[in-house]
Amino acid sequence: MGSIFLTRTHMASILIGRVIVFVSAFGLWSSTAAAQAPPAEMDPLVLIDSGPAQVPRTCDCITSPFTVPVGRPPSGGSGPAAPYQDPELTPALRRNLRRMAAKDRAEVPGLIEQAIGGNDTASLGLGLLFTAGTVYPRDDKQAARWFNLAARQGNTDALLQLGYRYSRGVGVRQNDKTAAYWYRQGALRGDKAAMVALGLLYAAGRGVKQDWVSAVGWWEYAGEGAPAASRFLGDAYACGLGVPQDHAQALSHYTRAGDVSSLVQLAHMHRLGCVEANDDAAFAAYQKASDLGDPEAQVGLSDMYLAGRGTHQSPYHAYMWARIAELRLPPGELRTSANHRVTDAARLLTAFEIKDVEKFAQHVISLRTSSPPK
Repeated sequence: MGSIFLTRTHMASILIGRVIVFVSAFGLWSSTAAAQAPPAEMDPLVLIDSGPAQVPRTCDCITSPFTVPVGRPPSGGSGPAAPYQDPELTPALRRNLRRMAAKDRAEVPGLIEQAIGGNDTASLGLGLLFTAGTVYPRDDKQAARWFNLAARQGNTDALLQLGYRYSRGVGVRQNDKTAAYWYRQGALRGDKAAMVALGLLYAAGRGVKQDWVSAVGWWEYAGEGAPAASRFLGDAYACGLGVPQDHAQALSHYTRAGDVSSLVQLAHMHRLGCVEANDDAAFAAYQKASDLGDPEAQVGLSDMYLAGRGTHQSPYHAYMWARIAELRLPPGELRTSANHRVTDAARLLTAFEIKDVEKFAQHVISLRTSSPPK
């Protein structure tokens, strides 16, 4: 899974018996729950999502501006059918987790003693423990109390957690101004994720007066090595919000970001001619994002194959990519678009070809990480 932000690694390693929890720019993994999907609040991709921001129609060159993309789970693979959720745990693994959790629970009193004694990492660890629900049932109110203590003890990762929780009302009463306070504290201490989130608050006008110039300023301050900031700077230049509209600058920031969502925006701009039309560049960006499992890119790639833009015309590949996206998407506009591409491509295929490509698409979905033919 690609990271939407990564300059310094946000990592707290907390030893709770034999449970080692890693919180980083890639999400959460646990040595005893590696196959268990972590709660949303453990994923920094979620923690920076302080929008949404309303944007004008000047953003017609890109899709979903200023939207934090959905991250892929660490155990979900990275192929074209990469899932948005982890697979269910096996009964054997569940039994093993219960046994290990019982042993880990015995270590909690010591962790509490350390936290009360001023150890900010221990306080953060308790907040994460009550969020994850691997040792005790999930308790967001308890988690918020420990995160608050960790924050007051100087732990930067706790500031991000508190900003998100007040933004969304998780374990605390929802309060945009308090969310802005905690995100700002993190940003002032150099936390790039907090800078990105604070910028989104200014873009959305939540807890602060809407101010696109301030939003852009925080994303610029996050600087090199923060793909989320580069992605949103690209959106700002593409839409002309906080800065003069400049599609060339937008393209530069999307290229610098390099994450999957930026690849999709970059491809759209080349395909739609918002910058100098370049079918080869659009195809390459759609292909890379499609291989990583982005359904919007897969629909775009289907268009390219159907029209023969940037590649040879291939109704077979057009059908395949649109069908993979359609099979994975929930009901909505994007799945409807995928269905239309499948229908258009099917008109150019024989019954045998449709049966063959349908079998392959279903096979890719079943394997979840298969690589399709180029």
